[in-house]
Amino acid sequence: MKIFYKMSLQQSTAGLEVRTDKYVSVHETECFHFCVHNYYNGLSYDKVKQRNIKVRRIDKRGSRFAFSTEKEAYANFLWLKKLQLNHLKRNIEKVNFFLSFEENKDLSGDFNCGLIPDSYKFSIQEY
Repeated sequence: MKIFYKMSLQQSTAGLEVRTDKYVSVHETECFHFCVHNYYNGLSYDKVKQRNIKVRRIDKRGSRFAFSTEKEAYANFLWLKKLQLNHLKRNIEKVNFFLSFEENKDLSGDFNCGLIPDSYKFSIQEY
């Protein structure tokens, strides 16, 4: 029985918590582990299917969902949070640019889609 780990950030009354969820393999094929949350540990694959419990398919070569060690799960968790922070920074820049433009309200464009002047730099960053 193989165990996989996934970390997430949870807010509680005490503060922010890094939560580690464990997923247990209930069925194994040549390429995949079919896993359920640790809460359902001990159930057979047939019982899991009968009860409509969510089964996660985890690739043996590598997974983006859960990892075989807690250290790998934590490294992926840090990477995801840094990525999320970069996306938030970019979105904050866009909103600030729009709010600074809001005073003029001179949108130009067709088809009910107004183009904000001098906003070309944001389209270059994303595409």
